[in-house]
Amino acid sequence: MKSDKRGKGKSAKPPEPRSASSSEIRSVDGISSGRPHAFSIQPEDIGLTRMLETLKPHDHLCLIYESQEEWRAAAAPFISIGLKQGEKCIYIVDTSTAEEIRKYLLEAGVDVTSVEKSGQLSILHETEAYTREGSFDPDRMIALLISETEKAVSEGYPALRTTGEMTWVLRGYPGSAKLLEYEAKLNRDLFPKYPCLAICQYDRWKFDPEIIKGVIMTHPLLVRGSRIYRNFYYVDPEEFLNKKRAEREVQHWLNNVEREQQMWEELRESEEKYRTLVEQSVQGLVIIQDFRIVFANMVFAEICGYAVEELLSLSPEKVATMIHPEDQALVWGHFRDRLAGKPVPPRYEYRGIRKDGSVIWLEMFASLIEYHGKSAIQGAIIDITERQRAEEALRESEERYRTILDNIEDGYFEVDIAGNFTFFNDSLCRMLGYSRDETMGMNNKQYMDKENAQKVYQTFNQVYTTGEPHISFDWEIIRKDCTKRFIESSVSLIRNSKSEQIGFRGVVRDVTDRKQAEEVLRKSEERFKELYDNAPVGYFEYDAQGRITSVNRTELEILGYTFEEMIGQPVWKFIVEGETARQQILAKLAGTMPPFRGLGGLIAGKMGQLFRP
Repeated sequence: MKSDKRGKGKSAKPPEPRSASSSEIRSVDGISSGRPHAFSIQPEDIGLTRMLETLKPHDHLCLIYESQEEWRAAAAPFISIGLKQGEKCIYIVDTSTAEEIRKYLLEAGVDVTSVEKSGQLSILHETEAYTREGSFDPDRMIALLISETEKAVSEGYPALRTTGEMTWVLRGYPGSAKLLEYEAKLNRDLFPKYPCLAICQYDRWKFDPEIIKGVIMTHPLLVRGSRIYRNFYYVDPEEFLNKKRAEREVQHWLNNVEREQQMWEELRESEEKYRTLVEQSVQGLVIIQDFRIVFANMVFAEICGYAVEELLSLSPEKVATMIHPEDQALVWGHFRDRLAGKPVPPRYEYRGIRKDGSVIWLEMFASLIEYHGKSAIQGAIIDITERQRAEEALRESEERYRTILDNIEDGYFEVDIAGNFTFFNDSLCRMLGYSRDETMGMNNKQYMDKENAQKVYQTFNQVYTTGEPHISFDWEIIRKDCTKRFIESSVSLIRNSKSEQIGFRGVVRDVTDRKQAEEVLRKSEERFKELYDNAPVGYFEYDAQGRITSVNRTELEILGYTFEEMIGQPVWKFIVEGETARQQILAKLAGTMPPFRGLGGLIAGKMGQLFRP
């Protein structure tokens, strides 16, 4: 096949556009008559380019574009990628010209002159391919593609890559009505058997919707916008070409409905699991793309002192100032290196600047992800300001003990109705002391005593019965090494797409240290109360109104009153010269009288006995 050297493609006059019957491919008003496209935008859709790079021989795609920008974003890169991968490439022009395609390939970095001279690239006019004998014959065109593929392989190329502009169909060539038959036969006679891949280009607004519908049904893969979709409307060629086509289409649609519902259910369960992890995480989570914050959870917002909405509206310049000036080179250097694919430590520490200007120490766990089709950096942030202060104090005192863990994370779990683990994170394994394989399927009764197992059962049963989540309840676990740890947990129901209760999910936190501190405090308070009550002298306290707020056991025994009889009563009620004592006490409390010792009178016991304070 010879390349199209005519530039404008003016020779080989095709038939003029005409109206077609219902059995033919119909044209629409305003179709292009071969005018070159006019472009004012150079799209830079990284996501689509990367998807095009993943295509393999035997792939058959349709490009249904709605604008010239969408067309250019897919058509030229498809060929340039093939050339860079060492494949033989054919571009069949119709609305465009050969010179335009050469221009776009040059802009993509292709040495067009060299690849055309070597034969790796051919740019043909549609009259040299689809309608080379003045008409269109599906079998003849498929035979041509098979021949070109075999030729490419014999020349040492791994595959033939081709794309064609299909607007020639709208001119009403004889045989054009067999377009969809041709597309279906390609899936039977060419792509499964030969190392060829192709994109068939269709302008949505120039083709009749019924034709676009047929195009969708005859292409396993579909390019639309900036994405490549695996097309679940695709119909197997034998079914599509079958005489009972309508019946087969109905069955295919019904199958698609069932498959789509299953996909949505799986997606919903995955999103619910992710949402739970994000919302209940103790870490700040953030996604940065193009030096803007495009996602942040509440924890990250609280760490930085902003509202989530404020973070999402920050300019790249403002985002940069959230890093301490001395650490910006480190953080943004890692950011750029990670985007470039260079090796970067996944964890590092740096100083951040809060909204109020205060400096905080942060620990970052970063990874490269794709977000809405573009590369981005995802970070898990922990506020380690207090840890840094503690480490600084240890260094100053020449104490070299490392007391702060490198990574503190809550445990997340999912169990079935019987309480067996079905999903969990590594933090949970560390809390229990078991490996992932050992933890999977483990029942709660295996890592707690009977008393705690009953407590957990009652809580989970309450959640199961009411459907309401339970927040913050404590229980004790027994680790693999037989040590016991106190756990604080929250739990909620897991439901399937039919709202059936199928299990539980929750977040756990090790609160052993807090429990032990509470126990020490409790014992201390008990010792103080014992000393207070058993003191050798009576003692009581009163508030600013002169009412007794505390009294020890010795005082009660001396006076003969019960605790209830004294607490809350005015202190002068128990003094013989009550009115004088009342005035003195109130004056003292008001600060209008200098401090004095004693209560200024005798204290009367319940039986009338008198005591001098």
